Amino acid sequence: MSEATGMMPYVLDVVAARAHNHAPALADFAARVEPHASDLIAAWVDAHRVVAGTNATAARGAMSDDVVRMFFGGLRFGNLREAYAGLEEWARQLAQSSLVYDNALTLTNEYQRALLPILLRAYTPGPDAQLAFDALDELFAGIATLIGAAYIEAGQARASAGSQLRVIGQLTGGAIHSLSDVLAAIIGRAQLVQELTRESETRGEINAIGQSAATGALMLRRLQDFAREEPQARFVETDVNLVLRDAAEVTRFMWRDQSEANGLFVDVVRDFAEVPPVRAQPTELRRVLVELLLNAIDAMPQGGVITLRTERKENQVLVSVIDNGEGMTDAARARIFDPFFTTKGAPHVGLGLTTAARIIAEHNGAWTIESAPGRGATFTLALAIAPRVAERKASAPVAINAVNILVVDNERSVREMMTRLLASFGHAVASAESGSEAIAVFKKTGFDLVFTDLGMPGMSGWDVAREIKRLDASAVVVLMSGWAISLDSQRAREMGVDRVLQKPFDVDYLQTLIAESVALRKAM
Repeated sequence: MSEATGMMPYVLDVVAARAHNHAPALADFAARVEPHASDLIAAWVDAHRVVAGTNATAARGAMSDDVVRMFFGGLRFGNLREAYAGLEEWARQLAQSSLVYDNALTLTNEYQRALLPILLRAYTPGPDAQLAFDALDELFAGIATLIGAAYIEAGQARASAGSQLRVIGQLTGGAIHSLSDVLAAIIGRAQLVQELTRESETRGEINAIGQSAATGALMLRRLQDFAREEPQARFVETDVNLVLRDAAEVTRFMWRDQSEANGLFVDVVRDFAEVPPVRAQPTELRRVLVELLLNAIDAMPQGGVITLRTERKENQVLVSVIDNGEGMTDAARARIFDPFFTTKGAPHVGLGLTTAARIIAEHNGAWTIESAPGRGATFTLALAIAPRVAERKASAPVAINAVNILVVDNERSVREMMTRLLASFGHAVASAESGSEAIAVFKKTGFDLVFTDLGMPGMSGWDVAREIKRLDASAVVVLMSGWAISLDSQRAREMGVDRVLQKPFDVDYLQTLIAESVALRKAM
């Protein structure tokens, strides 16, 4: 078995932790079923043949006798991480075969279904059997997450071979969504526990967990942004100073918190001129500026200063991100926007600046890059001023008072994390695990703010948003999703959604979003 690399160690930790409470039931299950291992392997081979067909490359993902026995060995001795790790190479082979991701998930369902006849032989009806069924649900949910991670790795590897960059989106869309939920739970719980813990060594360990998950989240978002093929949001008059300030806040955990935890000093200096609005897609422009900030942070492994500058030059606004880091050679500068080009190694995937270049091209903007080894780097964007410049009044800062919030998410770990996190801010929080339950709770109580997941069985997040708005048009609805969603504000409002929150998210950004939502409700 190969050594776990990239995100896989974190995924293994998470799925093992999720199944921890079921360890005794899974050990009992393994002991009872292991005598029937040959029958089980035969059933799984048949299931693989049905789902994958007889194609030779698809057959590479079939589970071998050794893999099954290693898996059951880990379960039997209570080592869930070892059990899942035994499936790591199998999951990678599955992802490298011709089997598409959706069919891989179907295969795991068929594997679980194939256990039923063996379970009926190994158990008599009663509490032990029920415990086994509950434990297996959690076990196979972990296997599905493991497969998702493997498909993300495969998408990166295939695209880097240069055949079709679009393959990333085809292979990893659903997998990214699943892992976004996992990382959202890790980040949220780590930040929550850190707030509740005073012992410095423990806080340091918790901070390291959160940082690792945040790094994984950035990797996922870069892959997701690169593969996105959704309709573009509308171009509107945009305040670049506001977007640049927002990008600095979004990346604060990297340039301030993570740097301080590593004993480094990174300062971000704002040198903003009074500039007119540009015509842009604010969300896309922020994505570009976030990538430039992250690139600057990476270029200063010993710490340093990042300057964010805006200025007007004739009919353009110039936006610059300047660092005093390592700089780059002419050869590196020439390839900086090439897909998968990176000088940093793992976990960097070399997609961020490629995505940024594509977005600026869509804005009819221009780049200049000044850099030399040891002399830092200056990335400057030139964007056209909006044809009609309207005067805007600055909004007064909003004081966040306690509000009534409803959290709707069928993923328990995310739901519980959000509920506890929002309650720690002083808000009154209720939760629901489905759209129908959310509507019932809302009818009884009423809420100022509703956070709803997008992908839920039965009622989707869109359905929940529309029904909430029908019941109370002044309630603010925030749609949460691990998918990349591009909606202009008018289209979102038409669908009952006031804000979109992409998972996983930073706590500081969550608080900012709540403040915006409070102001929005007052304005309704």
